[in-house]
Amino acid sequence: MKFFKLIFVSSLLFFISCLPHAVSAVEDMQIPVIGVENITTGKDTYKAGEVVSGTFQFKNKSKVFVDSVHYTVSAANGFSSKNEVGTILDTHQVNEMVTLNPGESKSISYSYKTPEYLNGKGYRIQITAYVGSVPSDWNNGKDISFESDVVQFKLDRAYMVTDDGVGYNLTEGPTIKKEGTAKEVSFYFSILNSSNENIEVTPVVNISNQFETEKVLKTFKGEKVAVSAGKTSDLSEIVLPNFE
Repeated sequence: MKFFKLIFVSSLLFFISCLPHAVSAVEDMQIPVIGVENITTGKDTYKAGEVVSGTFQFKNKSKVFVDSVHYTVSAANGFSSKNEVGTILDTHQVNEMVTLNPGESKSISYSYKTPEYLNGKGYRIQITAYVGSVPSDWNNGKDISFESDVVQFKLDRAYMVTDDGVGYNLTEGPTIKKEGTAKEVSFYFSILNSSNENIEVTPVVNISNQFETEKVLKTFKGEKVAVSAGKTSDLSEIVLPNFE
């Protein structure tokens, strides 16, 4: 039986991570668990659209040989002292496979061309490890900044509520069975316009298959949201149609 995650993105297809962080000790488990550690970013400030080059380490935390490890590189923001789970804005998939012996650590070099709309402080590079098509672990590097002349906006708040009244952070999201009756899901969000121009943003909802490296299955668009220069929009709602 397949399962699907519902995630929210903006007009620039802000991609929201739907992955749980890795669980703790797995020393005695005979399943492949690959950790992500020691992410570097080269420097503290980049031009928007510039290539970030850095390194990180894969750590095989299990007692089995793994030969199908690969990863994604993402730009994320929305972190705080109480929230180490950010909002994924853009993701690049790297399909080159890595092999790891039990307990082995391996240093990986990566290059990632950042989107041209990033601007300001509080961004991080996120690396997500996959074993085959299954996500294993993710981690973030330190805060970095971007400089850009492009009109800037970002999600200020974003969460979702199912028809039974249960609320979800977008990174946790409800799991919905392909077969059977699906829950109705409402997305609530606001947008911060940090530029000095009035803008209109068209929100988009992607339905993706988490177990096929976030393969997008369906896309729905919401109504345009107008945001004045330097202001934050009121909360808007997108109601997804029921599907089976």
